[in-house]
Amino acid sequence: MTNRLFAQGLALASVATLVAIAGCDMANLPGSTKPSSAPSSSPSSAPSATPAPLNTIYGKANFGGGDTGAEVSLFLKFFNGTSFVKQNQTTLSDTKGNYSFADLTLASGKYQVCYDDGGQEVTASDVNTVGVLVGESFQYTAGTPASKSFDLKWEFSPTVAPNATFTKGGTFSWANNSYFPGAEYQLAVADASKSIKFSSAWATSTSRTWNGKAGSETDSPAGSVMAGQAYYQIKFRKAGTAYGGEGYYGQTKWVPITIN
Repeated sequence: MTNRLFAQGLALASVATLVAIAGCDMANLPGSTKPSSAPSSSPSSAPSATPAPLNTIYGKANFGGGDTGAEVSLFLKFFNGTSFVKQNQTTLSDTKGNYSFADLTLASGKYQVCYDDGGQEVTASDVNTVGVLVGESFQYTAGTPASKSFDLKWEFSPTVAPNATFTKGGTFSWANNSYFPGAEYQLAVADASKSIKFSSAWATSTSRTWNGKAGSETDSPAGSVMAGQAYYQIKFRKAGTAYGGEGYYGQTKWVPITIN
């Protein structure tokens, strides 16, 4: 299948997500310092070798186990003792997905590498890329390079297609994310301004029946009835962890629908 990560003019300048593969050529990764050409020999001063950056978090963003085929923008989250907070550090991968947060003053602690497409909407049911992915947290020690890996592909094959009409009492179904086996899922439905009004309970099953009413993390909502233009997305998280916590988590792109 065609890599739709960068198809249909999808903008990836504000994305975020996780991790890495050991053995990458650090000298050629974005954000790293490329070694200078060898200087002419001199009997009076032999230049010392330039060491590889030590304050480095690096790796490879994959797409279906292979290259992304385009540059991907990533950022970091850092655990401040209470929660994971977005940091100012960003980096742009090469077209294979290799990335590096290098030559930065990175403090020791827990980090997550993140991808975020900036709120893109789905235009076709065969979309095969996550909208957001935050990698599982890892411990980084200053002076010791850390490597992590992740995959941006997800053919979630929604049964409620983009721009379809959903009738209250119907069922949303989707394919699981094979790159995160055992994940839990949640259906979230938002109004026309993309403000979430309904979210289902978390479960490993990949279908939810919805009565069209507002409610939070419940499969039996009793709030106001929703109608008209809306959006939905499928969220996922590592089982037994909180969305926004230490485990991996993410979501699909927004899917536009009409609620009848």
